Amino acid sequence: GDGTATKELKRLQFLGAGPKMAGYHARKEEKQKSKKGKKMAFEDDPLAKYVCHKCARGDAEEFMLLCDGCDDSYHTFCLMPPLLEIPKGDWRCPKCVAEEVSKPTEAFGFEQAQREYTLQQFGEMADQFKSDYFNMPVHVSSV
Repeated sequence: GDGTATKELKRLQFLGAGPKMAGYHARKEEKQKSKKGKKMAFEDDPLAKYVCHKCARGDAEEFMLLCDGCDDSYHTFCLMPPLLEIPKGDWRCPKCVAEEVSKPTEAFGFEQAQREYTLQQFGEMADQFKSDYFNMPVHVSSV
């Protein structure tokens, strides 16, 4: 070749695989330091304790969301789907949303019946429900 491939390879070796990798090895060594040192760093920098629960990075604070339910933090761009902007008002992380959704809801409508109904029996039960629940007049069936 004309040498461009080797120039490109040398450049990649120098830069690493992209901006995300810069200083990656140095961070690994930092993690092995004593925990006492880390706690002190948090006291100096109030933002230091906010680390994205998805990518485990604490940078890009302007994109960091704090859950109003559990105080976990996430980058807007690490969420699935990513958020284009910081939402207004309260925001809940995926874990809190999943927890909320899995909670049993208050009974609304009809509970799952333990027995089978004929269409007429179900209609009568539905009419009774409507009259009890909504104070609505019931159908008068001419049979």
